[in-house]
Amino acid sequence: MMQVEEKERSIDVKDLQTEYDRVKREIDREAQRY
Repeated sequence: MMQVEEKERSIDVKDLQTEYDRVKREIDREAQRY
C-alpha cells in the first residue's frame, strides 16, 4: 500500500514539473514580446 502512494506521489511531482515548465515557457514568450 505504501509503495502505491509513493508511486502516485512521484507521478504528481512529475506532473507539477511538466506544468511548471509549460507555464515558464509561456512567461518567457510573453517577456520576449516586450
